Amino acid sequence: PWLSGEAYGDLWAGAPASSFYLTFHENWPLPLDGYRPEGAMDPVELPEIYGTTWTDVLTDFGRLASERGWVGTQFHVYLNNKPGDGRNPTPWELDEPSDLWDFKALEYFQGLHAAASVPSEVEVAFRVDISRPQYARGHLDGVGLYVCGSACFTHARMTADATARNGWELWTYGSSPTVPSSMHIIQAWAARTLALGGNGIVPWQTVRAGAEFLEGAEDHEQRLALFVEQEDSQTPAVWASLRAAAYRRAAQDMEYLRIMEREAGLSRGQMARFVGAHLDPDGSVEVTRHWAGYAAALPDRGLTGAHFERMRSHAAAVIADARGASPDVEGEEGEGEE
Repeated sequence: PWLSGEAYGDLWAGAPASSFYLTFHENWPLPLDGYRPEGAMDPVELPEIYGTTWTDVLTDFGRLASERGWVGTQFHVYLNNKPGDGRNPTPWELDEPSDLWDFKALEYFQGLHAAASVPSEVEVAFRVDISRPQYARGHLDGVGLYVCGSACFTHARMTADATARNGWELWTYGSSPTVPSSMHIIQAWAARTLALGGNGIVPWQTVRAGAEFLEGAEDHEQRLALFVEQEDSQTPAVWASLRAAAYRRAAQDMEYLRIMEREAGLSRGQMARFVGAHLDPDGSVEVTRHWAGYAAALPDRGLTGAHFERMRSHAAAVIADARGASPDVEGEEGEGEE
């Protein structure tokens, strides 16, 4: 029912889950142990049965999804393990790869994915999460969903060119701002992602327990909650933070900019210059590192609601000009949050 939309009843009639992780990874449907030659780092040394089983099971899932009508959800094949103890025998850093063999392993699994015969109405994206895009050496050109950390901003031209060349769906990931920080960082993060050619942002972690988050939370813990889970006896069970409202505002801004892009026929470069003129007037993008590794948590550069109000007003003027009408920006005055 979650994939058909039936579970939501009249609340979102017929609206299925927008995305869903599938169970495919390097140890399923077949485990590496028993198939990977001892010490082998090159995935091409895996026997043929290992690869064909992966592809056949994915083909079967695609057929099942089509039969059940699961055609409104983007399914993700997402390998995100790192080398660990005996419970996780993978030799590769599949999440945030850094070594040549890591990238070659992802390329190998993407090839198995591409070989599956999935009905066209079912979307199954091969997803990678990348913190060092400069090391990819072309091994990830064939992926479908490219999710990248802050290095995509420090290597902005490379990221934008590769996205356009390879037809990636680009998302960027990072952490939400700390409690004392400006929530405009979230809006800026989304706008800068759009300027790269992206269409999604992924906050790292979204739910924390009430006591864990509210009682003496450290700086890095404060970044992690969009929703705060309460004790069992409390109602409601989950509280939405003000960050959730900031992400909603960011999504609305991006929808507005997408309308401008479509109506005026703007190129990706023109969109990047438009965003930069409003949010990066000096032409630079600062990026921070924090405890969770590379992340697209951009610092507050003095952005206020007025910056975003001006950006929306200018976008409205471009849309109106493209349509041959006068801009209607009634309600924008004073709308920006400080």
